[in-house]
Amino acid sequence: MSYKELGKLNDAEKQLISPDVRYSHYPERLVLAQFLIDRKKPEAAKDLIEELLNEYSPMSKSNVKLHRNTFA
Repeated sequence: MSYKELGKLNDAEKQLISPDVRYSHYPERLVLAQFLIDRKKPEAAKDLIEELLNEYSPMSKSNVKLHRNTFA
């Protein structure tokens, strides 16, 4: 987010995309989705959010508890 504040949006996007790994880094991936919306890339943000929701559906009860706040 420091790159964003400095106006280096391409560098910021590269850094935010790096933890975009399936079945992990949920809070960071939500920050990426918001960043994409801010950068006028709503389709990419929508795809990412849909992917997150698809990952949430089959989660075990323990993982649902662990990630409840993120998905709320």
